[in-house]
Amino acid sequence: MVVGFYSEDIASHFRTAVALIEQGQLEQARDCLDYADILATKLNYAVKQQWLDRLKTQRVKLHLLTPCHINRLPNELLVSIARFLDIGDRLVMSQTCNTWRDIILTKHLWTELVINIKQGPNTATSLTPRQAEKWFKHIKICAQKSGHSLETVRIGGPFPQALLVPVLSILRRSAHSLTFIELTALDQERCYSLLYRFCPKLATLNVRCARPMPISGTPSLKVKARLFEDSPENVDVPFLLERFSCDPRIKHPGLAKHMCCLRVLDNYNPYTEGTKRPEPVSGQVLTPIEAQDDEPWSRIADCLEKWCVGPHWPSSEILAAAAERESHLRYYQRKLPVKVTFTKLVKLEGFRLDPNLHFKFPELRELLRLEVGKGHDHGFWSEEFGRILASSPLLKKIDVKLHDRQSVQNDWVMALRGLQNVEELILDISANPSIVLLLLLPRTMEDAMGQLQVDFPLPKLQRLTLTGWLPDAMRLVKILAMRNKLKDGMSLFEAREWTLHRLEPVVHHMRSAAFSHEQKKDIAPAWPPLTTMEEDPVLKVEGPERCRSLEVIELRKLRYFPVQYERTLREIVPKVILDVTYPEPFFP
Repeated sequence: MVVGFYSEDIASHFRTAVALIEQGQLEQARDCLDYADILATKLNYAVKQQWLDRLKTQRVKLHLLTPCHINRLPNELLVSIARFLDIGDRLVMSQTCNTWRDIILTKHLWTELVINIKQGPNTATSLTPRQAEKWFKHIKICAQKSGHSLETVRIGGPFPQALLVPVLSILRRSAHSLTFIELTALDQERCYSLLYRFCPKLATLNVRCARPMPISGTPSLKVKARLFEDSPENVDVPFLLERFSCDPRIKHPGLAKHMCCLRVLDNYNPYTEGTKRPEPVSGQVLTPIEAQDDEPWSRIADCLEKWCVGPHWPSSEILAAAAERESHLRYYQRKLPVKVTFTKLVKLEGFRLDPNLHFKFPELRELLRLEVGKGHDHGFWSEEFGRILASSPLLKKIDVKLHDRQSVQNDWVMALRGLQNVEELILDISANPSIVLLLLLPRTMEDAMGQLQVDFPLPKLQRLTLTGWLPDAMRLVKILAMRNKLKDGMSLFEAREWTLHRLEPVVHHMRSAAFSHEQKKDIAPAWPPLTTMEEDPVLKVEGPERCRSLEVIELRKLRYFPVQYERTLREIVPKVILDVTYPEPFFP
């Protein structure tokens, strides 16, 4: 429909706006009403008010027909937005319009229960009865709105222990649909008895316990809930956990039989008292969990993919006591050391070497926060660490802290040099700062046929992080420069000679500078002479295209790092991060 009108005729603009509104062309109708408003201001007062009232009526009609921008969002996104609101704000939102009311009343919005009691130095140490009732009411309303079909429950922060049974009784009615539970209550045995073992779909359980929150005036607290009592022990639902995170100091004896399909494990210690089978006493009847095999790792080794050991790991003492008890037995009668292969484990964090644990990780990609040499015999940890590295050829990221100050043996050094897929290496070398040179220096070695070839360690290394004093800083710069030249196709002799000619002037300048006696000892000496065999220009890296240059190097907690070294290092590595503590200037 094409409507023609005189540009200064307000009646024509009004009639056109009405016609456009009926046709649904709302933007053009709004333009006509805007221009009609301008024309109305030029009329006398009585006529102007009459036209403004008529235009206001059409604007109201136009506003009702214009869709709200937020309503154009998918319902799933509106539901996600509403999840961040508390119950009061959700109810206000439901009264805005019919569309939002339908969205707020959908059960999908209430399938996730998230509640957290704030904790900190400025927060209360107890709840008043009114606060406790409000906290409990929130849980009850969310469960009712979901039709008792909650799927995710996150109750964090300090937990009011007096409300544990009422809360578990409410959540029990959603047991058929619960897949994720985060509960910080201390009495986990009661939680398992009243809730966990009735959830057939439960896959993720996070029970990191927080301090209990007392309720002042508990006797006056009125909580209405249908309470469930502890059920007989033979009532059981065969759910299988996939993710489990807990406080290792709390017992979880009932959960051990649900862990055979675990993929992610955090802070769990299977040797905590109550999960390891005790020695039976004459006439004693063992519980079902006590009657299981006494090696808990055999139940989870086949499926575990990520394992964070956590700070509390008393297994060494328990295993040492067991080994002492077995010392009088013959070799074939002993059950220690425990030999288990984790066939799918890709991430291991915070592991501790133990002479009674002989684990293998053939698919391991990340080995994080491993401390070696602390409280162990030097020969043991060197051999055991080397065995773990040699049995994990797919490692890509290694984070290790060295505590041993003795001479370095070749077990783990050679195993680490032989890894071909490591991309990131994080070392705390405070106890042995020269070890990084042994790890990264290319050198010659004999192959199976007795012929010399260039050994290029860690060919895919791209990120290097070193923590601790580094006395051989210039030697590290030389090694990195030589690695780059070997990657570019130079022979070992050519790369070494190029490095000497390029960096020796920097070393000479540093020797002639005014440094203290202690600082002069830390300046790298000249490169040792090459042997006759190493001068062979044919000695090159096989397949230099597989080697990569270092992209990022981070040096932490250094005593000092001369500017000349830093400038040279930045020419070799694209990104350099330094954390240096410079000493006071020396004046002779």
